[in-house]
Amino acid sequence: MVLAAVSSRVQAGDFRRIGVDYRSMAMGNTGIVSSTGSAALFYNPAALSNVFSWRVDIVAAQATFSDSVFEGGDGAGVDNGDEALDLMSSYIGKNLYAQGSYSHSLVKNFSEKGLTFGVNITNETIGEFQIRNPSNPEISAFLRGDDIRQVGVSVPIGLGKLVVGVEYKTISRKELEFTYTTMQAINNDPFPSLDELSNKGSGGGYEIGFIYRTATAARVMFGGVWRSDMDLSPASSIPAQLDLGVGLRQEYGEFRMLAALDLRDITRQLGSEEKDPDDKSFNRRVHCGVEVGVFPRTKNTSWLSLRWGINQSYITYGAEIVLYDFIRIGYTDYTEEIGEWAGQKPSQRKTFFLAVGF
Repeated sequence: MVLAAVSSRVQAGDFRRIGVDYRSMAMGNTGIVSSTGSAALFYNPAALSNVFSWRVDIVAAQATFSDSVFEGGDGAGVDNGDEALDLMSSYIGKNLYAQGSYSHSLVKNFSEKGLTFGVNITNETIGEFQIRNPSNPEISAFLRGDDIRQVGVSVPIGLGKLVVGVEYKTISRKELEFTYTTMQAINNDPFPSLDELSNKGSGGGYEIGFIYRTATAARVMFGGVWRSDMDLSPASSIPAQLDLGVGLRQEYGEFRMLAALDLRDITRQLGSEEKDPDDKSFNRRVHCGVEVGVFPRTKNTSWLSLRWGINQSYITYGAEIVLYDFIRIGYTDYTEEIGEWAGQKPSQRKTFFLAVGF
């Protein structure tokens, strides 16, 4: 019999963010003042004002894999007992992570001051597999599938130095945590699936954010966002969260530079203080990064963008190529902490991104 249960790993569930954007993650997972396009709806609706024209993504696809996925056999796909045994033998002692998402979006700017409307539909699936116990291998797994619908608007106040953003988001979630043993694989017991055995829940929530643009040569921006809690029970819910950010923009001829610093979860709602006080640590909540654009195309896009950052005290980096705004190709390399505190159990990952639109 397959053992299945509601996710009980409080820390891991809390820190599994939805809609982690390849661009933001390459910049240390910053985005409170620096995100652009529909990705702003995952970070701060006021950041929609960073779009100065309009953008339609017919489809945007993103895939992320932990480096450990490439260190074993033919892959981490499992449908039956034989494939589970292959997974155990190929990846014993490994922590595997895979994420896939596709989205459709529209962002339209109506004024240079920052009146912008955005809508986004994203389907995202993640899978985490820990292959443990060499003497009698077993698979400890967590699966989650989210159908996310978002709509938001940024509204300038006065001359546009201050922009306020509001957003409403709904999530339909399927979630499953289980352990699959060697004996179950030998007996060819069915491998659990989200569609058949998962806990399913849905709910909605709102976000209110702001960005203030200073009239200085450094073009410094301050921002913040409050996210309401989202009750998705019996699947894991999302607690309320307060984030703050600061950034600056500079242009040097054919080069453009953007730097950002985010402080996430200021009130420390995420994490498991009962399991380990360090799970509430400050460095789990610090994000910073830089983007350098080469040969600018529009006010916020370049032919080539290079990015670096620090996420949870780990280095991140990535690059993106824009082909006449019809095709965007991006790559990001980053590390995510899956342990109880930053530095305990790093998971190094690679993200690949492709968007087709206009």
